[in-house]
Amino acid sequence: MDTPEILQKKLYFLLEQLQNMARDLPPKYQMRLPYELLSSLANCLLNDTVFEIVKGLLEIQHVTEQHLYQQRLQFLNSKKMEEHEILTLCGTNSEKKVEELRKFMIRQKEELKQFDMGLIHNSVNRWLINSKYWNKQEFRDFLLPKTH
Repeated sequence: MDTPEILQKKLYFLLEQLQNMARDLPPKYQMRLPYELLSSLANCLLNDTVFEIVKGLLEIQHVTEQHLYQQRLQFLNSKKMEEHEILTLCGTNSEKKVEELRKFMIRQKEELKQFDMGLIHNSVNRWLINSKYWNKQEFRDFLLPKTH
C-alpha cells in the first residue's frame, strides 16, 4: 500500500498527463473537460481496479472487432460468389459480361456501404442499450453535442 505522499504524487502526475492529453484535443472538446472532471478521472486511475476493467473492456473490444471483421468477410465472400455466378451465366458473351459486371460492381459498392453502416449502427445501439450511463443527460450531451 502506498503512503499518502506517494498517492498524492501519483495523483498529480496523472492529472498533469490528463491535462496534457486534453490540450491536444480540438478546442470544442477541451471545453467539455473541466479541471474537476480531469481531477476526478485522475483520482479514479489511482485504483488498480480501473485498469483491470479497462483491460477487460479492451478484450471485449478486440473480440467484437474480430466478430465484425468476420461478418464483413462473409459478406464479401458471398459477393465474390455472386460475381462468379454472373461470369458463369454470361458464358462467352464479353459485352454482356462487362455490362453485368459493371452493374454488379455499382450495386455491390452500395450494398457494402449499407452493410458496413448497419454493422456500425447495430454495434453502437447495442452499446447504448447496455450502457447504464445512457440515462444520464450529461453523458448523452457529451456523446451527442447539440448543434446550434
